[in-house]
Amino acid sequence: MSAGPLPAAWAGTEAFAFLETLYLYSTQLTGTLPSSWAGNDSFPSLIDFELGNSNIHGTLPTSWGSTTAFQQLKYLIIANCSITGDTQQFC
Repeated sequence: MSAGPLPAAWAGTEAFAFLETLYLYSTQLTGTLPSSWAGNDSFPSLIDFELGNSNIHGTLPTSWGSTTAFQQLKYLIIANCSITGDTQQFC
């Protein structure tokens, strides 16, 4: 996948249960960050999520900062995107 929106369908009970790195840096991805990705134990092993230098825009979903979302996440790279919101929720 190199163009288009991030698929909301990637969310789901233990979707990508063993995925530790999601590297989507410098792609032609567009749209917003799906709030559904933060629920249903989606990406339970994700440590490194790199999305910088893309056409993703919008507000960082507050659901992404919930205590049940992305529990293993250590690195969220969103540099050079048009994403706004409180990144302190990930600290």
